[in-house]
Amino acid sequence: MKITSVEVFAGYGIVVKVNTDEGISGFGESGLAYGNSAEAAFSQCLDYGKLVIGMDPMNTEEIWNHLHRHTFWGMGGGAIVFAGISAIDIALWDIKGKALNVPCYQLMGGKFRSQMRSYASQLQFGWCDKIGPYGKPEEYRMIAKYALDDGYDAIKIDFTQIGPDGTHLPKSECEGIPSRTFMKMVEDRMKAVRDLGYDFDLIVENHCRTDAVSAVMIGELCDKYKVMALEEPVIPMN
Repeated sequence: MKITSVEVFAGYGIVVKVNTDEGISGFGESGLAYGNSAEAAFSQCLDYGKLVIGMDPMNTEEIWNHLHRHTFWGMGGGAIVFAGISAIDIALWDIKGKALNVPCYQLMGGKFRSQMRSYASQLQFGWCDKIGPYGKPEEYRMIAKYALDDGYDAIKIDFTQIGPDGTHLPKSECEGIPSRTFMKMVEDRMKAVRDLGYDFDLIVENHCRTDAVSAVMIGELCDKYKVMALEEPVIPMN
């Protein structure tokens, strides 16, 4: 089997389609679904697509190393480089699974769990007929109660993303040593949710909006209010 062409599609994220001479195609995604990096990932996928024409898609490791080592700048890595490699790599695994007529997870070690826990995510934007975003502590309490009453036993909320008036809060407000007003806003919301009295796990999402200093301060609140996990407290490269 040989790769004959690679198509790249831009929409909500960047998707590649790897085509073969046996009529089997695989799909992969760059993973850069938002922000200002999507167009760069699009170009990266186009460039990498040229380098795999004629190769055997079943040789995923050979192709991964080919893309990484045979592009001089690619050896430096980085989000865009690895987004391009991973998009093609995912498509190759899709092809391999289709060619062997097995789900990809069977090729990657087999099934491990029969069930997976789920959580209600990004509640600050709204999970009911009262559309967010939410600014008041009582609104955070309301939407948390709604999700918990819906059967979830874990919820995730970003307490820093939306200001008290319900509009987007600039990232600059979340960095460095945050103001007492900012910290009170975060704690009031966290307390309102935890004071529901339900038995549930709370995940705090920071969306990389905080830096090392402000993340530690919010982390102390997470300890106080028995938070299960603090997600994305700093930027990926910190």
